[in-house]
Amino acid sequence: MTTIYIPERHAEHDPRFPAAFLETYSFAMVITTHGGLQLSNVPTLLENGNTLHWHLALANPQNAALAASPETTVVFHGPHSYISPNWYETAQAVPTWNFAAVHCIGTPRRMEDNAELESTLARLVESNKRLYAGGANR
Repeated sequence: MTTIYIPERHAEHDPRFPAAFLETYSFAMVITTHGGLQLSNVPTLLENGNTLHWHLALANPQNAALAASPETTVVFHGPHSYISPNWYETAQAVPTWNFAAVHCIGTPRRMEDNAELESTLARLVESNKRLYAGGANR
């Protein structure tokens, strides 16, 4: 499944790129469509290069969609900026946006085991403390 159009000249082919990107820009948008479009913004943790962890409040109605949906999309945004047509040497140019993003598609699994949940939440918190320790909201 394709979730975003990427012209070939802009496609990333280094297989190490997605994991490094997700670890650097770990705040993501979880998107579900079961029962209507729902979005939640969450800090994430990538483990073993292919497993994402995040936490939603128990009262969040998106939990029902995650439990019922065979697929979920998680979008990670990195740096971005406006590109003015004045930057090009040609007279016929249009403005554009330079950005980096990674879209992940997978099947969610709710953690039912309290020990597994507590251990994962501790790793999620510790990972994000390290990433954002220099931020204003310590």
